[in-house]
Amino acid sequence: MDAPSGSWSIYSRKEITQRYEILERVGYGAYSDVYKARRLSDNLIVALKEIHDYQSAFREIEALQMLQNSPNIITLHEYFWQENEDAVLVLEFLRTDLASVIKEAKKNWETGLSVGEIKRWMLQILLGIDACHRSSIVHRDLKPANLLISEDGVLKLADFGQSRILLEPCIDNSDNIPPEQNSPTDEWVLQQQPETTLATEKSQPEGLGSDERETISKEDYLRELDRIKVKDAEDGTDKDPNIHDGNTSCFATGTASDPEDDPFKNSYTYEVEEHGSGDLTSCVGTRWFKAPELLYGAVKYGQEIDLWSLGCIFAELFSLEPLFPGTSDIDQLSRIINVLGNLSEETWPGCVKLPDYGKIFFNDNKTPMDDSSQREWYNMDVDSDSDFDEFSRVDVSNTDTAMWIRSLGTTVSQQVKKNICEYLLLTKVSSISFYSSVSVANTSEIKNSSSFIVISYLINSGGLSENEAISVSKKIHFETTSKPDSVISLLESYGFTKPCISKLITKRPSILSSEPEISLKPKFDFFISKGISGIGLAKFISSDPRILRESLTTQIIPVFDILKGNVHCDENVITILRRHPWILGNKLGIKNMMLNIELLRDEGVPQSNISRFLIEQPRSSTVTTVKFKEIIEEVKSMGFDPSKTAFLPAIQTLTGMSKSTWEKKMNAYKGWGWSEDVIMNAFKHQTQCMGTSEKKITLTMDYLVNQMGWSSSLIASHPVVFSYSLEKRIIPRCSVYRILTSKGLVKNQFAMSSLIIMPEKAFSMKFVKEYAEEVPELLNVYQGKFNSQELPNSSASGRLSEGK
Repeated sequence: MDAPSGSWSIYSRKEITQRYEILERVGYGAYSDVYKARRLSDNLIVALKEIHDYQSAFREIEALQMLQNSPNIITLHEYFWQENEDAVLVLEFLRTDLASVIKEAKKNWETGLSVGEIKRWMLQILLGIDACHRSSIVHRDLKPANLLISEDGVLKLADFGQSRILLEPCIDNSDNIPPEQNSPTDEWVLQQQPETTLATEKSQPEGLGSDERETISKEDYLRELDRIKVKDAEDGTDKDPNIHDGNTSCFATGTASDPEDDPFKNSYTYEVEEHGSGDLTSCVGTRWFKAPELLYGAVKYGQEIDLWSLGCIFAELFSLEPLFPGTSDIDQLSRIINVLGNLSEETWPGCVKLPDYGKIFFNDNKTPMDDSSQREWYNMDVDSDSDFDEFSRVDVSNTDTAMWIRSLGTTVSQQVKKNICEYLLLTKVSSISFYSSVSVANTSEIKNSSSFIVISYLINSGGLSENEAISVSKKIHFETTSKPDSVISLLESYGFTKPCISKLITKRPSILSSEPEISLKPKFDFFISKGISGIGLAKFISSDPRILRESLTTQIIPVFDILKGNVHCDENVITILRRHPWILGNKLGIKNMMLNIELLRDEGVPQSNISRFLIEQPRSSTVTTVKFKEIIEEVKSMGFDPSKTAFLPAIQTLTGMSKSTWEKKMNAYKGWGWSEDVIMNAFKHQTQCMGTSEKKITLTMDYLVNQMGWSSSLIASHPVVFSYSLEKRIIPRCSVYRILTSKGLVKNQFAMSSLIIMPEKAFSMKFVKEYAEEVPELLNVYQGKFNSQELPNSSASGRLSEGK
């Protein structure tokens, strides 16, 4: 492949060309380009991956930093990130991938891949996925083209642009060494891993090796953050963080496969994943390896989707053909249904809750593939039912898995090899513990297991239910209870109640393997010194145990100080943390927050408004700087003044909403006769009118117009009503008013806003207690103990003042 012209951005970046000789471009795609290069300091051949998409770059960097000590994960040597430039990742150069191995083996069908070779690849894939899942990382795009192979035969997972970090690691992978033991106490470490560094023109001299760790002061770190801004697309298109690298995603990780032979070039589906929504997108991965729940639109899932992909890859290793080579998403799902049979609550509990379950139908297929042919090999003891259940897929951390792989015979027919794969995907293999959710037949089965000690301890000392204990026992292991005892003893000494301890263990099982005096006590003492103590500390920690994963000296204290610098006192920081404890562990979010605060200051937003914004809505300040800048400009174009109070609530509303959702809400108001100017005027007066849901807009308008008889234009002049609860405030108050007007007890005109906005005590005195003797049922009406249909028809519209 010919090298591109020198006008390309990577060739013009001196901080790169002074340290690397770019040899040739070996891969390209819609959102990244890959170059083969030579590091000048030691002549090491590397791959330079230039990523054009902001979120993909950050996801890949963060994942690879967390996994850098894993031998079956591609190595990230360093990365470059300059203002208005794309991120460039320096990766180890790997010449081929598993897709190429399969393609080559297919040419020699008679011999194919030997069982020994298959076992070697399978074991390495399992080790790579295990490393990801132990670090709470779900890859979301596992396929042979993303499994790269070194010259000495080591398989490595790559292309983490679609990966996500989930809440809780499956297994404690820290060996109980708290991160603060290895971190400087008076310095901030720019990168947490010693071999992954951020390279910039100012921060590193020419020729600095990748194994040199860079430390800077907190002040310099914050200044450096100001420089780390992402490139805004010149063509104005919205780049999707989940889009594959065109039809050559195998190239995006440094492989050298032929793009024309890529079998997946037309098998991608994707969609923007909104930041901070709590749900994930179903539009990730490559079709042939996508779990069925993703094809049904699932947005709440975890590491199990990687395990489906794992089975598909294993199947292809055995048969040298894709297991489910769908030509479209619906065809993909059809091929799976043909094997597994139709979905039902019996075969897949909870499937009816999938977003598209009721939209996709297939002919009845109650007799999926015959089990008799599958049972040929080794007389394996299996449950009778094959099903979809995503929680019944292979547990890659199970040590019996590796034993099973080693136990495979040396003479296995192609048909039986394929049957093995079908077992991996479709059957619960209880005799070899190959699946993570093996049902336990009776108590003696547990007692004969090495997990009995853990399960018993979790029930008796941890306060977990039997089902919770069985589930948690798969994520931790201990032979004696001395360390868990010391952890629980420490928790109790700090005021943690049994329910709080149970909740904490369920959310973060690895806490029982912690060193309490080293990794827990210092963090508890810090929070107590800041005003969180007793049951408040217990509730705070158990609400989001991710806090305990963070280093006290390099993450918790610095983030606390950053927040305090913007909200002025410990009490305000504690308010933020009680509402949003996740912020302590959101490294990328904090970086974005610092940059976005500077943007607000540049616009002239008063510091008092910024402080209030951070206290009430910190999540809005953690969106990407590019998006935040766009929203600032949009809000200004609507006529909002940055120096006024309403400016930041408007920003908060837009950061939490997609363009399509905004349009739907606009249309909801237009359905009641509001013009665009009227809607924007209402938004300028009360931003919450666009922050409420479409459903609430419709219900509120329907009640006020059709039940109360108020005009749509009157409501438009009082948009504040949309900031109150319809069921708890608007209907009870309006119902009281309807009764009083129908009985002629209220003769004065009242502004609509007075009825809704009036403080609770004042409304109760003026309208409820005042007329309690004349209308005894009034209190029950006000408390919601009534049927609104039985109330008299309102003529309230004639009694309302147009004033505010």
